[in-house]
Amino acid sequence: MRTIRLFVAALCLLSLPLFAQDASIAKTRPNVKVLKEVTEYELFLEMNILADALGVHCDYCHVKAGTKWMWADDSKPSKAKGLQMISMTRGLNESNFHGANRVTCYTCHRGSLDPARIVPNPPLEVEERTGHRPVETLPTAQQVLAHYMTAVGAPAEAKAVHMSGTIDRSEGRKDTFDLSMRGDEKAHMELKTADGVVEQTLDGKTASIRVKDKLTDLTGRSYDRVKDSFAMYAPVKVRDSVDQLKVIGTEVIDGRKTYVVRIGTDEAVKRNLYFDATSGLLVRKLTIRETSFLPLLDQIDFSDYRDAGGIKVPFVIVTSDGAPYDTATRRMKEVKFESD
Repeated sequence: MRTIRLFVAALCLLSLPLFAQDASIAKTRPNVKVLKEVTEYELFLEMNILADALGVHCDYCHVKAGTKWMWADDSKPSKAKGLQMISMTRGLNESNFHGANRVTCYTCHRGSLDPARIVPNPPLEVEERTGHRPVETLPTAQQVLAHYMTAVGAPAEAKAVHMSGTIDRSEGRKDTFDLSMRGDEKAHMELKTADGVVEQTLDGKTASIRVKDKLTDLTGRSYDRVKDSFAMYAPVKVRDSVDQLKVIGTEVIDGRKTYVVRIGTDEAVKRNLYFDATSGLLVRKLTIRETSFLPLLDQIDFSDYRDAGGIKVPFVIVTSDGAPYDTATRRMKEVKFESD
């Protein structure tokens, strides 16, 4: 299963059977005290986000015997305190925010075990404290989308494309990939890892993953994750109707102003697109999925756009989700489109 984990790290999948990743941990981990309703998939990410919020590693709360984690061991006082704080946070949200996750571990801790209580002196002027800035006129979603399509090259969506490159991951892991795709429904990737070759296929409403001689059909959320993983390679990365898009503000990314576009109105799953205000190109896609405890983030950053036969393609794609092990940087070596 380690090979599967290497391959789907960008999809946030654990090294568990695919059917078990969406199971409630109340069924898979009978010793669990809180968060019994979250899934195995959510638990992995939420624990990483919690550790980031406090600036600690897993061993701050959990016991490790050699190379084996003793997740059910409750002997550390820090684990008992952590469970207490999780319950406190959930109680605050239930009693004050109708159960919405407005208060999280990061709200107070901000990467430290000791939350700051005192505002530093000297105090800032009112304008500096509030981040006051003049109200700016925003473009319409239609204008932002039109600028993006012109910048990319609209004919790209009708062409089949072949890509190859490398994927750099944490702990010095480096894979190579070979990908062919047409539109949103047909794609095939061959990934070469230190543990062997893994193949992933998307064909309409079906998807599968092959590790060595074992072929697994993917359904439900596993299918959705596979489809999303292929979508980030698509030449045209915005398929949504302009009626589903709304410009909600601006944000500076890597020193450049971007227009932030919200997709839809779903509060449970928020999707934001960030378009470079000058070039019109998409530089980031951020998905925030609400859970019963913490919001889960999937971020994709696009950069180093180059011309590939009249079509602008990002030659660097970085994915991250809150778990350091999952961060991956894809670098294209070759991008070829089929001729009309």
